[in-house]
Amino acid sequence: EGILSNLFIGTFGPPDASSSLAIQAEGYTAYVVDNVVDENTVFLVAKNGRDYYLRNLVSTVTVEGWQDLTPQIYEAEDAVLTNVTSTSAAGASGGHYVPRLVPSDTSGIGWAIEWNVSVASGGLYYVQFRYAFTGNEAGANKSGPRPHRLSVNGVDIFKEPLNNNTETFNTIANYNSNQDITLGRCEGRCDNVKCGTGLVCLVKTATNFVPGCNGTLVSSGTGSGLARENWGYCASVEDFVDVFTPYSTGSDTASWHLSDKVLVNLVAGSNLIKLSMPGTNRYSAGIDYLRVEGLPLASSASFRNPPHFVNMAIDIDSDELGEVNLRDVEHETEAVLDYYFRHNNLAPFLCVRMMQRFGFSNPSKRFVKNCVDSFRSGSYSLGNHIFGNAEYGSLEAMVAAIVLDREATDPSARVDPSAGSVREPVLKVMNVLRSLEYKGTPPALEDGSLLQSTYSTRMRNLQAKIGQGPHDFPSVFRCDWFEASYVADAGPTTAARLASPEAVMLTMPNVINLLNGLLSLVKYGMSGCNGGFAEAYAYGACVDDGSYSSSIGYLGISLDEANTTAIAQDLSLMLTGGRLSDENRIMIEQACENQPNNSTSRCIMQLMMMTPEFHSTNSVTRSGEARSISDVNNTAVSEPYKAIVYLYIDGGIDSFNLLAPHTCPDTDLYNEYRTVRGLSGESQGIGMELNNLYSIPANNVTYQPCTHFGIHEDMSLLKQLYDVEDLLFVSNAGLLARPVDIDNYKGETPVSLFSHNGMRDETKRVDVFDMFVGTGVGGRIATVLNRRGISTNIFSIFGSQAYLTGIAPDGPAPYILSTQGLSTFNVDPTLSSMNDIIKDLNNASTSDSGWFGETWSTKLSEIIVNQGTLQTLVENVTVNSPFKLEDEINEIADQLELVTRLMQTANERGVGRDIFYVEDSGYDTHLDVKYRLSLKLPPPEPSSRCFLQRIKNHWLVESNGPDSVLRIRPNPGSK
Repeated sequence: EGILSNLFIGTFGPPDASSSLAIQAEGYTAYVVDNVVDENTVFLVAKNGRDYYLRNLVSTVTVEGWQDLTPQIYEAEDAVLTNVTSTSAAGASGGHYVPRLVPSDTSGIGWAIEWNVSVASGGLYYVQFRYAFTGNEAGANKSGPRPHRLSVNGVDIFKEPLNNNTETFNTIANYNSNQDITLGRCEGRCDNVKCGTGLVCLVKTATNFVPGCNGTLVSSGTGSGLARENWGYCASVEDFVDVFTPYSTGSDTASWHLSDKVLVNLVAGSNLIKLSMPGTNRYSAGIDYLRVEGLPLASSASFRNPPHFVNMAIDIDSDELGEVNLRDVEHETEAVLDYYFRHNNLAPFLCVRMMQRFGFSNPSKRFVKNCVDSFRSGSYSLGNHIFGNAEYGSLEAMVAAIVLDREATDPSARVDPSAGSVREPVLKVMNVLRSLEYKGTPPALEDGSLLQSTYSTRMRNLQAKIGQGPHDFPSVFRCDWFEASYVADAGPTTAARLASPEAVMLTMPNVINLLNGLLSLVKYGMSGCNGGFAEAYAYGACVDDGSYSSSIGYLGISLDEANTTAIAQDLSLMLTGGRLSDENRIMIEQACENQPNNSTSRCIMQLMMMTPEFHSTNSVTRSGEARSISDVNNTAVSEPYKAIVYLYIDGGIDSFNLLAPHTCPDTDLYNEYRTVRGLSGESQGIGMELNNLYSIPANNVTYQPCTHFGIHEDMSLLKQLYDVEDLLFVSNAGLLARPVDIDNYKGETPVSLFSHNGMRDETKRVDVFDMFVGTGVGGRIATVLNRRGISTNIFSIFGSQAYLTGIAPDGPAPYILSTQGLSTFNVDPTLSSMNDIIKDLNNASTSDSGWFGETWSTKLSEIIVNQGTLQTLVENVTVNSPFKLEDEINEIADQLELVTRLMQTANERGVGRDIFYVEDSGYDTHLDVKYRLSLKLPPPEPSSRCFLQRIKNHWLVESNGPDSVLRIRPNPGSK
């Protein structure tokens, strides 16, 4: 187990026997070269009936100077235990934990766990405990909190109670347990009776009073006025002085929680941290480990102010010679570029992204460090060859460090299932065109005469078809189509939380259009036939006969049509780098061996372009089992249909002008709002005037100063919906982990507030504490619904979205659709059983097969199974009222119309719930804020009116999410 958990990569077998020594040990065999255990040592481990050859190809990288900041884990079973012993549990971090105790276990003498914690420097540290307990005991305190005593170096740690713990009560009420009433604080006998809101039922013992209930009990037959022992009393948790007083988690071993952080002072060197509970207390929590985290140490580092060349004074003339001139702007631009170029994060940023483009989605720390060192030193050496000019920022040295590193060249790296990547769509197209010798032919008229003598092949609108196109970037903020940290929503990389940037392209429209385009290219040449990549420039029928009469180019490679095996082997080398598995190759050969008219090679090409080896950089090992995919057409449901439509506003809508203060009698909040938004003697600022707002009454005037708010004048629909109580505004909500102000938000906010891609990701995930890493809020909702037996589908009408990623393995797979409609897959197939063969080529693989190939196969199988069903259902829906004018370009209207169609298919799909993701873009306004917002708001309103009209018979919850934190104050230069 130790070897399996610490060695990072597999290898083909032991090193050359002539130079290695086999050392037998318990559980493994080590093959050592030259009597040295290093990266060349190969371990043979037998597990689960299989032999694994493992090699430490990836070494560990440490960063000195961060030891106090890195959280340290101290297992409970490794501590000094008093009156308690550890036991095993599968859910415990180290396989063992200290279990909970009941009074009979402790026999009135209590228990303790004591850790020896060593720190390099004294100061403040956070401590936490991972704990669990069931809370299902019978009796008065079956669900109450458990106070545990924490001490550091012999000093007990207490909190300051909110209530006066010495408060004396004249009476403690006594109620019989069979009376069905709600008890208040310090009221007794709460067996089987619930305490009031915020109170818990605890037992008073001979030595421990219920916190805050230091009074007397007056009841029938009790003349002494003493509090009854072993009775349950209702108490407030705020009365406890112990800092670790956890509630029940629901299970002793299966539901582990991490306690709140407690701030303690540790001395340099050894510290004794003790957690204990008196034996008279009832029940304890099971403890898994202690977590110690150091606070960032005070730094003596300093930095210079950024250079500033442009004069702050306004230029009087326009001759570029005054206060603001072209020379100063050029100098400032050079300065900021030099700052970026010299930034410490530039080298790792470039290295990781360049590695991902070369097919390493998750490069190791060692790999990245070597690349970073080469970029910074400007030199990379391999043998007698030196690459780079020995100057900082050498791209030659950086690229050489990537493509010549042992992780890129050692065949052992292929054996690691987590290595590699999904391939980019445009690179797969270029691979086919280059490897199979594409030849262009100028388009001709029907009589054979050429339209033009010279012609360049054009694949128009490639990005709209397959998700990616050359020289066509998604936005001005991204020169790449991929997020470096994107995790696929299907396949083994999801559970492993491994990045798969290219998997964002594996949507139903992209995959169907890519495969249709490749199939068309092989059968008909570069044309518009059956989803081809080109427009229909040429004349002629779409015939799969090798004539390519309707094309402007074709794959010109010449292969021996009589030798099926040779064709398959050659094409495997050209299309998959020779990684095609023997099982898939044999299946393809058998399917295509009897093709007529010398079309064997075209048949093999088509099937090979469907394999996971072509669409990823992995080798694949099939398990021999069929892949299980759920069809979209489920069983009927009886409960009313409900849906969530999540309208994502890309760029962030100016919510301070969408909803503004209007009438606030006791304060001057409206004028404060206008002032903060730039109102002055010289400018009206960017706030909304009262006569440009629809007034609506507030529904909670008790808790805030305004009686009325104002809605932007271009969103009358929102006012109408609010007036009939069909719409709610939730203000002051966002990615706030805890209350912060301008002085502490940087340290207390775990999200990147001013990063477009960071805020896009965070607003779709809504998981600032990383409790459900890699999931989105919509996907988590769908997961819970499915677990409760409510069949739920999730759809994105705007590409792959983190919002819809659920919790594996229960989260449903999202359907990624396009407003362009659903294309039919593989029209007029070469083989009658071709789609079934494609499914077989992508059947289930073994656990150690390439994970990125498995991700492709999982997504393709889901798409093939569900695409035809969805296409039929959607096309059979009639939309009577148009969502837009006939020739109008209105993307949000197209998305909402498709959502409406899908909603009307709920019964046929057998679902009771749907979650939809739609997106409207262009709200990132830096200048002319008010004017640009007025331009953006009208288009969604008529579409929304039509949409609401269409779904008036459905229950609908509609929510909005902007991608970024917006400032109430105007940005410099905005107006």
